[in-house]
Amino acid sequence: MKYIDWSICALEKDPQHYTCSRNAGSALYWLNDTKGALQYYLRSNAIRPSPVLQIRIFNIRHQGEG
Repeated sequence: MKYIDWSICALEKDPQHYTCSRNAGSALYWLNDTKGALQYYLRSNAIRPSPVLQIRIFNIRHQGEG
């Protein structure tokens, strides 16, 4: 939780910080907060497109299907 707090605090100072957005998303993802993770993954992917993030975003959006 401290890691998430740190990332969010840094994003308040620089909302376009790729690494903080991605790290916040990953921390939330591993805590099973996929809605929260998606928000930060979308932000970081908009800043710097990443195939890995695009796959993770796709998987979050389509979880439970199939």
